[in-house]
Amino acid sequence: MRLRRWRKATWALVIWSLGILVWLLVGLSSRGCAEESGDIKQTWCEVGTGVGIAVIVVIGFMGFVLLSLVWLMSRPRVRICPTCGNDVKKGVTVCEACGHDFASADGIPHPRSERR
Repeated sequence: MRLRRWRKATWALVIWSLGILVWLLVGLSSRGCAEESGDIKQTWCEVGTGVGIAVIVVIGFMGFVLLSLVWLMSRPRVRICPTCGNDVKKGVTVCEACGHDFASADGIPHPRSERR
């Protein structure tokens, strides 16, 4: 049996999402301005942290949308034959290698086998 593997675009989506999540967590945890004195400095420091987090979220979302489009457009145009494991183009109803009939396997009678 042939193992299914993730496509490169799937890996890119997963790595991107994990990278943005780590970047977001590091940005939230590195609040070095909590020790500063003065209300104005503290307020501006918190505003800067908020703006930085917002920028990370926007960059992450835009990258996720772009990579999702790439993932969607790079779908494979073949399916795997359950009998022999060879790749068969979508739309072809019979595997050329082993003769497996995809139409009858789905419960749909093959047009040539119908009686008139």
